[in-house]
Amino acid sequence: MKLVELPVTKINISVFQPRGSFEKEELTELAESIKDNGLLNPIHVRKNGDDTYQIIAGERRWRAAQLAGLDTIYAFVKEVTLEEQRIESLIENVHRKDLNMIEKGGGMLEIFKVHGVDMKPSVIAGKIGNIRQKKESLPLDGSSKKIHEVLLKIHVKPRTVQQWLESISADEEVIKDHLKTPEKERISDSTIARVSSIKEPEFQKKVYTKIKKQDMGKKQASAFITQLKKLDHEKQEKILSSSSPVEVVGDKESGYAINVYSKNQELEEQYLSPIIVPTPKHIDDIPNSQLYIERSVWNVNKFLDQIDFFTIGTDDKKLSQIIGLINQINAEERDKLIVVDTRDTPYSRFKPELNKSNISEEFSKIGISYIHIQELGIPKKQREQLFSGEISEDELWSYYENNILTNALKKKILKILDNQDIPIFLCTEISPTRCHRHIIANWLEKEKNLTSFDL
Repeated sequence: MKLVELPVTKINISVFQPRGSFEKEELTELAESIKDNGLLNPIHVRKNGDDTYQIIAGERRWRAAQLAGLDTIYAFVKEVTLEEQRIESLIENVHRKDLNMIEKGGGMLEIFKVHGVDMKPSVIAGKIGNIRQKKESLPLDGSSKKIHEVLLKIHVKPRTVQQWLESISADEEVIKDHLKTPEKERISDSTIARVSSIKEPEFQKKVYTKIKKQDMGKKQASAFITQLKKLDHEKQEKILSSSSPVEVVGDKESGYAINVYSKNQELEEQYLSPIIVPTPKHIDDIPNSQLYIERSVWNVNKFLDQIDFFTIGTDDKKLSQIIGLINQINAEERDKLIVVDTRDTPYSRFKPELNKSNISEEFSKIGISYIHIQELGIPKKQREQLFSGEISEDELWSYYENNILTNALKKKILKILDNQDIPIFLCTEISPTRCHRHIIANWLEKEKNLTSFDL
């Protein structure tokens, strides 16, 4: 690497620059500093084949030098290939403090592409989340292994990279509005990442607009999104269509509510969020309309006469945990239970205990029937398309409803219920809150007016 003085006209910008724009005020300030003190830090370039140079790092300084009236600029010339420059520029840029989260997310997406991970940002973000929570067994393979290698190489916390990718997963109109808003008037970048968790575009835009107009802080915006998701569609629309300010109040113990206030700061309306009860407690004083039980069966017997079927995901459970949950159901009702395995391939490299022959044997030991309906599973092709980013979760579930959950399979499911059996639909989770067992449950609840309980 050597230091040379180059004409500014012989230097071209990098095609790998993730930054979309430069603040005019910042460039002017830097130009004035260069006029007074000269350029203190040379830029980094690589030589092109036509006696020109391409910037690796320092585009802002190069632009400011021209504003300052300089004809030449000092630069370090590095002997690197175009591909090496691309990787070096991208990694350097994601460490810069003057880039916003969306620009860094775009840079990270390019870094992953260079390393053979060409997926939608939301898919990569989800895989990073799984790696962080150790849901994907080590050693990793395929795309997860490549993602893990990139994370080790760039020296940025995985959660930070996940947020960057989530931010560029937001709706295109949301991102455009966010970037064109003056920096001092923007909501936080991390809030944009949080908004992206809302998959329905129109709903996402309405939530973003509400948060922006009210200028919510990060914590209040995050709490607002969390509690809003728990309400039914009608209540969501009332809150989002109102011009009145809102506030999330409450705590985990007593429950949360979204308060809507008048211009005089008087309480106009209060929307109670369902109370999440992850651990045993007395719930007789909680109205059933406000009760939501998440991943717990300790008090299921209280509601057993209201439950027509169960669902359960195997992703974060051992077989002993699954059996333990089922064993808590009243003995006289357990005789009616039948596990309906809806996995396309009921075999697991990482959890051999959940292979079909083993779980069938273990369930029979406690007197519970087991059947495997392969046709209800998600085919390998569609799973691979989802994990590669070729299709979205919404597209997968639409395909499942229209092409897999056929009338013939629906009749097979209803026949189990007609026999007075209580099915437990078992699947391997693709998403903790949305999997094909939920599609089956939604159909039975909406069309057949049945009640389910997710174990």
